[in-house]
Amino acid sequence: MNQRGFMLLSTVFLTLILSFTAIMALQAMTRVQNGDQSLKLHAINLANEQLAMVESLAAQNNLSAVKNFNGDNADLKSYGLYNVNADKTPVEFQVTTHIDAVTENLREVEVTVTWNDAEIKFKKLVRIADGE
Repeated sequence: MNQRGFMLLSTVFLTLILSFTAIMALQAMTRVQNGDQSLKLHAINLANEQLAMVESLAAQNNLSAVKNFNGDNADLKSYGLYNVNADKTPVEFQVTTHIDAVTENLREVEVTVTWNDAEIKFKKLVRIADGE
């Protein structure tokens, strides 16, 4: 009788320990996935900023002033997306802009944001102000 009670108690404890370990592993996976989504959101924000700047320069008929730039972990803090592990694994974003003429006053703007092994591209048509 004592042996059966001991086996049942051992099984219950083993089940609890395995369940606790599985929960910890799932939480760790969720943190990693949320970190990736945070970086993607940051890339979208950087691309939107670049597109807004291009539109502003197009309204001034000054697209030659468009500059590419880099973002880093300091930018992540400004968006509230600072990763706890960012000091250990810094993330740098490269924002590049390519502009093609469509018509005399219309340009196709492609903004590419690259980080780690990921890349996101946005395209938009921008009207150039008439040179007066």
